[in-house]
Amino acid sequence: MKDKKPSVVVPLKTNARHLQQLFTGLESLARKGFISLMYERNVTQHHKASAFIKVDNAQIYIDCSDSPDIHKEEYQHCELYFKRTLRNEDRQTLSKLRPFGLYFEVYPSFCSLMTLRRFLSFSPDGIKGKSKTVVKLLDTDNKLGFMPRESAFYNSKKATYKGHAFKVLFYVRLWDPASDKEFEISDIERTDREKINTSRIKTIRLLKQKFKENALVGVMDDNYSRKVAPDLIVDKYKTTKKQYIRQVNSASVCIATTGLHGSIGAKFAEYVALGKAIVTESFDYVLPGTLDEPGHYLEFNSPEQCVEKVSQLFDTPYMLEQMESMNIRYAQQYMTSDKMVSRIIEEVKLDTFL
Repeated sequence: MKDKKPSVVVPLKTNARHLQQLFTGLESLARKGFISLMYERNVTQHHKASAFIKVDNAQIYIDCSDSPDIHKEEYQHCELYFKRTLRNEDRQTLSKLRPFGLYFEVYPSFCSLMTLRRFLSFSPDGIKGKSKTVVKLLDTDNKLGFMPRESAFYNSKKATYKGHAFKVLFYVRLWDPASDKEFEISDIERTDREKINTSRIKTIRLLKQKFKENALVGVMDDNYSRKVAPDLIVDKYKTTKKQYIRQVNSASVCIATTGLHGSIGAKFAEYVALGKAIVTESFDYVLPGTLDEPGHYLEFNSPEQCVEKVSQLFDTPYMLEQMESMNIRYAQQYMTSDKMVSRIIEEVKLDTFL
C-alpha cells in the first residue's frame, strides 16, 4: 500500500527572510506532489524568525533566529524543535531539539501561486504595493530586478582558482555600538559590537596589505562606517545582492565571520551553497551531516590568523579545490530547500513512529 503524502499546515504569521528556505522547500515539495501544503491566513502577523508548522497533526517549531537561546514556552508546546543556532550542550540535554541547518535567504526559481499568495499577504496595501509584489515574484529569471533564486546555488563547477588570479573576498558590515533601530542595546552587547568592529577593521587592513588589488574587501556604507572607517567603505553597487553573488563566484577564497550572538552567519551558508573555499571565525554549533575543518573550511581566531589561513589556501591549490568540491557536495545533500524540509518531515515521521 502506497504511503499517504504528508500533510503540512502553516499558520502564516510571519514571512521573515530567515524563514525563506523553509517556505521555498515547502512550496517546492508541494509543487512536486510530495506533500499537501496549506497556509492559514486568518492569523495575527509578526516578523519573528520562527514559526510553528503542523506535520500530520504534530506541532513542530522552526527557530531560525540568530540567538542560541531556546524559546522555552514554544519548546513546551511542540513535539520537535528545529533550531538554526543549536548549541551541542542543548542538543544533549533537551530531547526535542534537532538542527535546522545552515541558513541563508533564498527564493523559488519557479512561478508558484502559493508563493505569490504568501507574499501578497504581507505586502503593502494598495494597487502599487501589490503590483510590485506580483512583478517581483513572477520575474523568476531576474530580468526586471533581483532575488536570490535557488537555481543560482548548488551547481558543481570547475575550481575558480584555475586560470584566474587568486582573489580573496571579505565584505562585511560594522555594528553601531551606540544604537540599533530594532532593539535597545545592553552593555554586554555594546562591548561585543565594539570587539567585532575592531576585529573586522583590522582583518580588512591586513588583507589589503597582504593581497593588494586581489583583496576584494571592505565595509558596508552607513553612518557609523563613515565615522570609524571611511577609507574602507565599499561602493554600494558592489554590495547589491546581485553583484555580491557575482563577486563571490569570482573569488578564490571567501571569509566568514560569526554574526551577532556568535551565530553562523548567512554569508557562510551562501559560500557553502556556491561551493567556495572558506576561511571562517571559529564556531561550535550542531549541524546536520558532517561539515568540519579542514575539509570544508579553515578556522581563525584573530585577524593575523585569518591572513595566515588564506595564505595557506593560496599556497595549496589542491586543498582549495578539494574544499570547493566538498562544500558543493554538502550543499547538494543538506542545503537545498526541498531536501532540508524533507529531512524535517522524515524526522517528524520517525519521532511519531517511535
